[in-house]
Amino acid sequence: MNYLITGASGFIGSQLLVRLGKDANIRILSRDKKICNNINIFYCDLKLNIIPEVAFENIDVMYHIAGLAHDTLNNIYKKDDYFKVNLYATIKLAKIAKKKCIKKFIYISSIKAAGDISSETGITETDVGKKNSFYEQSKYKAEEYLLNFQNYTDMIISIIRPALVYGNNVKGNILKMITYIDKNLFLPPPNIKNKISMIHIENLIDLLFLIEKESFNKKGHIFNAVDSNLYSTREIYDFIYFSLKGKKNYIFIPIFGYKILSIIGSIINVFIKFPYTIDTYNKLVKKQIFISKKASNLLGFSPKNDFRTSIKDIINSYKKNKNSL
Repeated sequence: MNYLITGASGFIGSQLLVRLGKDANIRILSRDKKICNNINIFYCDLKLNIIPEVAFENIDVMYHIAGLAHDTLNNIYKKDDYFKVNLYATIKLAKIAKKKCIKKFIYISSIKAAGDISSETGITETDVGKKNSFYEQSKYKAEEYLLNFQNYTDMIISIIRPALVYGNNVKGNILKMITYIDKNLFLPPPNIKNKISMIHIENLIDLLFLIEKESFNKKGHIFNAVDSNLYSTREIYDFIYFSLKGKKNYIFIPIFGYKILSIIGSIINVFIKFPYTIDTYNKLVKKQIFISKKASNLLGFSPKNDFRTSIKDIINSYKKNKNSL
């Protein structure tokens, strides 16, 4: 099997490379030619629309993972940035993949493509909410294009919407949370009864492999990618805190205190970086329940890992990485 991968230097892409193994025939589209040894790397800058078509020759499966991440703290990306990378580059990649007769095009989107929506029973792939950010809009538009494009090609297109991804060597918001808790800079949240969907990186890769091996009809499919278990913000904090410090923290900040701090943070964040903003507050209190019955019913997807049993290994990898700096 011949693979072409974008985003191989990121958390999901790097773990995918590990699982594919050294014997797999892999090519990578990347701006960084030093990310992997013994793998064919082709220079590619999605923002500048530089995509070498020669890399697509004789490829069976393409994993498109690269994208511009959601940034609400620093606000360094503009609308054009998100749409150039997340939408227009995806369109061009899909067109080249069709032209080069690639059999399967697997697109890693985001659970945020569903938009601003909540449900007590769980959000499915067909539920649609308002897109409040350029990131959400660009991801959703890319999905829309691919679903329509599926009707004009024999290439099988699958779209995966991962929830918050965690695991050893985690990056993004979970790493930020771990780092802040380690430095005693993360204010202990109240026992909010919200629930959050997450997915372990190994569970996500398992799902990708199930999709890769499955033969669907020409109609495109979207799959939510989530674990079986849900956790509140306080539960996530407690697991991390105990694994880091070997004890439980019984202190908490009242919810109104978090809100006031977040309002202040949103104001001063214009001038200096501040870890608590209205967006941070919304993430802490909001229910984000997604379900992946479609992956279970169509593919037999059954997540093996969960946050509670994985956190010790995650913290060990965090400490190892910190000590190596």
